[in-house]
Amino acid sequence: MKTILDNCKTLFLDELHYNESLQLIVSEGILLNENQSIKIGEGTIDNVKPIVITENSKKFKIEFDFDDIINFQVIDESYTMFDKNEISDTNGFLQIILKSDYLSYVEKSHGWYKDVVDKEGKHYRLWTESDIIDIISIEKPKIEILEKN
Repeated sequence: MKTILDNCKTLFLDELHYNESLQLIVSEGILLNENQSIKIGEGTIDNVKPIVITENSKKFKIEFDFDDIINFQVIDESYTMFDKNEISDTNGFLQIILKSDYLSYVEKSHGWYKDVVDKEGKHYRLWTESDIIDIISIEKPKIEILEKN
């Protein structure tokens, strides 16, 4: 799913609200032009450039209407396993997963939604630096750039 998010280097999840809608607030990560060393366990990786949120970072709101959401989950990106059988529509930050075990699970466990709304759910996935958010929704989200504070 091509979106304005694809113009970013990376994204960080700032906030998640689930009240009258599912609102995901994300900030753009900016690649700094300075080298650092990172210690991981007993080893060190030299000459890496940090990615951080700066005053120049764009902020976005991704919103799914409450009545359209069937299910969603948030998981730490570190624990995510890639499913080689999944097929996504793009490599962007917000994807539609066309072949999805998660959608199959939701339809098996919560499939009554099809009788209520008479529409098929789609599996949307938002990738951020630390979190992966999977959403089953019958409609696509609205995405807008937020004003900087």
